[in-house]
Amino acid sequence: MISTILFDLDGVIIDSNPQIIDAWTKVAADYNITLTESNIKNDILGVTGKHTLAKIFSHLDEKTQKEIHKQVDLIEEAANYDLLPGFKTFYDSLLKTDLKLGIVTSSWRKKIIKCF
Repeated sequence: MISTILFDLDGVIIDSNPQIIDAWTKVAADYNITLTESNIKNDILGVTGKHTLAKIFSHLDEKTQKEIHKQVDLIEEAANYDLLPGFKTFYDSLLKTDLKLGIVTSSWRKKIIKCF
């Protein structure tokens, strides 16, 4: 018997890809780096920030990489996110049941709160 439903945030509840691409693109430009479609596909979307830093910003020292990650996070936290079509209706119908609902994500708390 199902007692709990867990939802991933990115790609299930929201489509954050445009905001993620925008954040990394803006910060990369500050360091005179132009991101390619390959960078976006292979080194930004669906991977950790640590992976992105290692693949695109490896020539920079660790302190600078941490600052880059912080800048990207701040841009993502300030961004607006829309719920994917149909999610709210589906979620609201689940609230009428005895099921436990939760979110599982690699996103951080400030971004999650911004989405709701």
